[in-house]
Amino acid sequence: MARPQFRSAAVVLIVVLAASTAANGRVQGPQGIPGWVAGAAPSHAMSLWKPRHAVLNGVPSCTPGFHDTFFVIGPDGLRYPTWHPPRAVDPATGVECAFGHEHGRDPRGSQLWRTGQIQRALYFDANGDGRMGADEERWAGLPFGYANTQADVWFKAQGVATMRHEDHNGHKVEWANDETDLASHTMSDVKNAGVWMGRNGNGVVALDSGMRCFFLGKVHQGSSTPDAFRHNLHEVMFFQDCRHQQDVERCVDAGDLSTCPDTHPENARVSLVTLHPFGASGGFTRFAPLCGVERRLDPQDRVSAGHSEYSPHYPGGDGDREIPTRDCVERGFLVAGTAFSGNAYEAWPASLGIRSTDGRPVVAGPDLLFDVNDAVRYYYPEAQKALRGYQRLRPELAGTDLGYMQDACGETLESRRARHGLCDIGAAARLEWDDPRAGFRGINRGMYFKAAILDNRSGPTSWYTDPFGNRASRTPFPGALRQFVSARQVDYSELIKGLPLDPRVAMRVHDDGRGTVHAPN
Repeated sequence: MARPQFRSAAVVLIVVLAASTAANGRVQGPQGIPGWVAGAAPSHAMSLWKPRHAVLNGVPSCTPGFHDTFFVIGPDGLRYPTWHPPRAVDPATGVECAFGHEHGRDPRGSQLWRTGQIQRALYFDANGDGRMGADEERWAGLPFGYANTQADVWFKAQGVATMRHEDHNGHKVEWANDETDLASHTMSDVKNAGVWMGRNGNGVVALDSGMRCFFLGKVHQGSSTPDAFRHNLHEVMFFQDCRHQQDVERCVDAGDLSTCPDTHPENARVSLVTLHPFGASGGFTRFAPLCGVERRLDPQDRVSAGHSEYSPHYPGGDGDREIPTRDCVERGFLVAGTAFSGNAYEAWPASLGIRSTDGRPVVAGPDLLFDVNDAVRYYYPEAQKALRGYQRLRPELAGTDLGYMQDACGETLESRRARHGLCDIGAAARLEWDDPRAGFRGINRGMYFKAAILDNRSGPTSWYTDPFGNRASRTPFPGALRQFVSARQVDYSELIKGLPLDPRVAMRVHDDGRGTVHAPN
């Protein structure tokens, strides 16, 4: 079966956007580039990345200018950075270069890209006709930082002098077209047949809802900087297309969801973009298992990391950020005898959804979780650093309350030290935390997917919410994000005796940069 061709898109743009102005004052772009693209102003998220090294594992670093050619036009008409490969050939030199960071999987491989669902949710209506034309689709994609920009508008409209901007490296993409994209309990090896929704028992089908779902998620989950110690708002994009098994079976041979019938009354699509509150601002939750305690997300493990000048204005929400702390590093990572060091693990659970002005959940239940098995950083309060004397190779790079797991690999504390695991990578040489040969690079990640519950039978298919998914309205307002929801009332757990659906996880090591990706990533 031939693989379907990707839709034309601006995910990789290798032209110089030199615009000129015609006699009538309208911007004209270079040949083949619409004027509205050439004249698009950059968002705050553009031009944030700068290379840390001149050469990465024998490959030259890319230039910031080349990096900025990977962009899309967001719904607000601004230019946003988007997914790009970790390595690419710079047309200016004809030489392959490396960016030193990665954004997960290419969204163009998702069935939801091929059907145009992602682009329809996030395109710029350049001609104002209310529908996505071919040129508008070409320049649409995943605009990294779009929800943050809308939050700027929202906060200003509320009279709050604050903003929430995030770095570039932390934007990560994952998708699942079928069971083979999942890490465990796979129920089928059929490609492009959707993800099975139901409950399993010991790796076999126990209860099958009969629904097959296609997912894509994009989360900003930086695990190298101190940002998430205090800030709870992080951009999340979530897309699902769930169809009855019978509908999917009729198109699976074509390998393209856009050829599938869409006739079943419980088929449902959702496209959400939010600046999601992962718990409360000003702190996070200690990852207790590294301390040898099996409890998870317990209030007693809450760590107050201090409020920044912005965080007091951020709303709280469902979910949390589980992050390793220095006390647990000393107990579970620096170990005695022949014991194995515990994982530098982070887990960020989130319960997405949109709620109407009266608090009614229009969309609920896509309870996602984003985790990292090789997190670069841990929480190391300055008072403890002064007590221990932080053993680091480059003192000037130790941010406030920030410790690096790679530095801990070379530490000895009362005869306790790191043993086995990721510290064994490059053990013969003392590696710096941002070395592409280091063991901790934030590339071993998982993303859990679960179908949403919809209560939108009589509602519109387009809702406008505040940046946090609340105050859903049928009409736009300053700072609103447009959300797309099928006019359905569905809860797929009702198809399996009311039992909750099992979340499905895609877990992989994102090392497509072939040894060039490094922290911060």
